[in-house]
Amino acid sequence: MSRMLGGLLLSFFLVSSIFLSATALSSNDVSAIQLQQETTTNPINEYTSYFGGSNIDWSFFATLDDGNLILIGDTSSTNFPLLNAYQDTQAGGGDTFIAKFDSQHQLVFASYFGGSDLDRATGMCLDSDGNIITVGLTESSDFPVLNPLQGSYGGGTSDGYFAKFSPTGDLLYSSYYGGSGTDWLQRVVCDEDDNLLTVGTSTSSDIGTTPDVVQPNHAGNNDIILLKLSSDGQTKEFCTYFGSSTSDMSIGVQYDRHGNLVVFGAATSGDNTTTNAYQETYGGGTGDVIIIKLDSDAETLQFATLLGGEDWDFSANLGFDSENNIIVSGYTYSSLFPTMNPYQEEHGGINDAFVSKLSANGEELLFSTFIGGEGEEQIHGGTFLDDGSVVLSGYSTSDDYPLVNALQDENQGGRDACIIHLEADGQSLRFSTLLGGDRTDSFEWVDVDSNGNYVLVGFTASTDLPITNAYQSEYGGSRDVLISVISTTSQPLDSDLLVILGVLSGVIILGVVLVVFHTKRR
Repeated sequence: MSRMLGGLLLSFFLVSSIFLSATALSSNDVSAIQLQQETTTNPINEYTSYFGGSNIDWSFFATLDDGNLILIGDTSSTNFPLLNAYQDTQAGGGDTFIAKFDSQHQLVFASYFGGSDLDRATGMCLDSDGNIITVGLTESSDFPVLNPLQGSYGGGTSDGYFAKFSPTGDLLYSSYYGGSGTDWLQRVVCDEDDNLLTVGTSTSSDIGTTPDVVQPNHAGNNDIILLKLSSDGQTKEFCTYFGSSTSDMSIGVQYDRHGNLVVFGAATSGDNTTTNAYQETYGGGTGDVIIIKLDSDAETLQFATLLGGEDWDFSANLGFDSENNIIVSGYTYSSLFPTMNPYQEEHGGINDAFVSKLSANGEELLFSTFIGGEGEEQIHGGTFLDDGSVVLSGYSTSDDYPLVNALQDENQGGRDACIIHLEADGQSLRFSTLLGGDRTDSFEWVDVDSNGNYVLVGFTASTDLPITNAYQSEYGGSRDVLISVISTTSQPLDSDLLVILGVLSGVIILGVVLVVFHTKRR
């Protein structure tokens, strides 16, 4: 009898000690408990809506402003949903649009913006007053200009344009920017003084560079152009080329944590890389990622490095960690794309997403991984969070797409929109899901709002999307803008429950000890 009770006592002791440990941690360090507990993440489709008319509409870029969502894109629809519009008719050829939704997903304004030929919006930022700056390209000789730096079309197939709208959608200024060749502007950021820094691509030898810049002359074919403008759009602070005798193309530009300019795009040679760059030699194929760091005046080249393998490698977004290391994301067709400490070591299919981190001086690859399945993963959206994690968006065709806590657990059509949240250490996914219908869907832009929700913008051709709380619940036709908000809630085991279980365990132990003691006395 005493042996049986002794075994029982030991069992109770072992079980209860686990709960007592948890109880102690609950009392003294709740965060420690949460690290030890299993959690479940429940994704919720808070909002998914169409936005568009009867023809082709899509959005490539958006931004958040105190809960408001501002998006730009292109439309061929003559019945695009307008409200408080600066331009209330489509001029022809395909116009850009600009739209603003409030925090309750109600439309504040939506307007066409363009001339009689093709116009395309590609980048946007907000100044400190909430004014909206957009850039892109136009083939229209009658593009709507107001207080322009360049009042007429420069020539070639297209010119770049830049424009500023008020928070209520009124046009404050707009201008062409281009020479006699083909030019376009791709992305724009605002500095602390509301000056505009924009990047583009040009075949023009007469783009109008300024003195003392790193490359005053066009090198040949496509060159990257980097342009800084005053906040009123009237003064060119600097303009420089960056390129070689082959093709170079810009995707975007960012200020790093020390005010340097970091340009990213594509190159088809290693002619402009710097000594000691991580990758000085061209990898091959259609193009490699190129990353260029300049001083704040674009007068001194700090480094230029390639990043790529034997096929096409495309950068989509760039940011920085807390130590000013450079994080770049995009997609690659190269099975030999460089990896380092990867989440996924092998190239999965036709093209995969990639995330890479380089040292601030561009000399060392700190981390690089593929993310993808046996089909296509094309990544166009990306944001870099303060905790060091990275959120990507785009589309996937893979049946074995890597899902984690997924909202939708299988591909519904040929191409489904996707979102990937990679942890800061690059070793695991926090969240990854598909969202789509029976046809093509893609998230071209992603950010995370103040509540931790994923806000996504792109396009869809699916008529059977999981529409939720929508501004526009019916598919307009051909292709519509797609807007989604996805929340994820982590639910750790209840620490109060652990405390209760720990106390009960202690009571049981005490009871067993008393029984044993009483038995021995008998």
